Amino acid sequence: MASDLLAEIFSWFVLDWPSRQKRTQQPPAALPQRKTRREARRARRQAKQNKDN
Repeated sequence: MASDLLAEIFSWFVLDWPSRQKRTQQPPAALPQRKTRREARRARRQAKQNKDN
């Protein structure tokens, strides 16, 4: 079972490598982290508006 798991991980690394390389070369704006930060800021602003109203 452990060897199956290792084979699975190994094949994932080897087969998925090109697509992961492409993903890492995207501009920073496309990273999900930036998006969540923007969404968090929008949510904070929304909460502030709700508090004011």
